[in-house]
Amino acid sequence: MRLSLLTALGLILGWLAANSIQSGYLERWQIVSPPPQPPSRLYLLLPLHDLYVTGPDGDVYLTYSDTGIWEAVGSVPTDPHPEAQSNLCHTSSIPHLPFTRRPPGGSQCLEIRYPMLETGFRVAYALSPDGQIWEWSHGRGVWEGLAYCATLPVIGAFLGLLLGVILSRVLRNSKTQAGA
Repeated sequence: MRLSLLTALGLILGWLAANSIQSGYLERWQIVSPPPQPPSRLYLLLPLHDLYVTGPDGDVYLTYSDTGIWEAVGSVPTDPHPEAQSNLCHTSSIPHLPFTRRPPGGSQCLEIRYPMLETGFRVAYALSPDGQIWEWSHGRGVWEGLAYCATLPVIGAFLGLLLGVILSRVLRNSKTQAGA
C-alpha cells in the first residue's frame, strides 16, 4: 500500500513539475536596460516584439528583441504588421512562483502571444510607476512539452517507487533487529 502511494505521489509531483515548466512558472521577470530618457509609455509591436517607448518630451526609442540597445526613432509605426496588436495585461496574470520578484502593482503591462502550430511564445513588458521596464518571456514547443510531460511524471513515479522500496526495506530491517 505504502509503495503504491509513494509511486502515485511521485507521479503527481512529476506532473506538477512538467506543468510548471510548460506553463512558464519558472520564468522570471527581468529588468530591461533603461532607454536614454525615462519612459512614460510602452508600445509593443509584432512580429519580433519590438519595444517602443516614449519619453517625457515625446521622443521615441526602440529596442529590438532582447538586445538592450536603444535607438532613437521618429515615431511609433501605426501598423507595421497585420497582427500588430498587443493586449493589456495585469502583471499578476503572468505565471510566476510565489515570492519571486515582479513589477509592482499599477504598472502598465503589455503582452503578446504567438500561437503557432508546433510552438508558442508569450512575451510581456511592464512599465512600473518608478520608470523601470520589466520583461517576461516564455517559449514552448510541442516536442519540448511532450518531453517534459512524458518524462517527468515517469521519473517521479520511479523515484517514488524507489523511495518506497528503500523505506520498506529499512522498516523491515528495523523490525527484524527489534525482534531479535
